[in-house]
Amino acid sequence: MSAVGTTERTAARGQAELSVQEILAHLEERMERPLIGLAVDASASAISRWRSGESMPGHAKEARLRNLHTVFRMLEQTDGAHVARAWFMGMNPQLEDRSPLEAIAEGDVKSVLAAARAFAAGA
Repeated sequence: MSAVGTTERTAARGQAELSVQEILAHLEERMERPLIGLAVDASASAISRWRSGESMPGHAKEARLRNLHTVFRMLEQTDGAHVARAWFMGMNPQLEDRSPLEAIAEGDVKSVLAAARAFAAGA
């Protein structure tokens, strides 16, 4: 089994066990709210309300948030938080030159995961 596969399973298992507030706490330590908001199509103030528990995201936004977190953790474990953050912001040729944040916002999570796997594997 590859290290990327093991890391990916660990990231997926971890995100399934976490609350929205815990996911946001982890992401906000590594990525600014506007970047998170871009991926989940939400304002910084909405994210603040989710983090405080004042309100919760709808199902689609929570799914994007959990997907963002899963991929971020996978890359963070293989390459570090700084590299993961930069990877999410940069144009990616495997995503038709969109950033992974934009691709997640557009619902193209499978392509983001494939691009992250390739990056983590050194391709």
